Amino acid sequence: MTKKSALKKVFIRIALIAICITVISPFALYFGAEIMNNNNCEEWYVWNETTQMCEEEVTDEEDSWSLDTQEKCEAQSWTWYEANNVCILPDAQ
Repeated sequence: MTKKSALKKVFIRIALIAICITVISPFALYFGAEIMNNNNCEEWYVWNETTQMCEEEVTDEEDSWSLDTQEKCEAQSWTWYEANNVCILPDAQ
């Protein structure tokens, strides 16, 4: 065996190992993150670290845009139509 052919074999083996690591690493990272993630709650629920239970996710944004009652509608200076129980922008036609 010559020195060049041995060097080629070593280079090819290193390249193959690097390719295998490159292909496998995203899967390992994904499954590692899934194993470390303790959030096994259903959709719309979040894990509460304090109580160690799944709780409903509450956002303030939902409440501010929900104008389903006359009080909320008028508080935003919009127009409430009792006949249809609907709130619309002022000057909307």
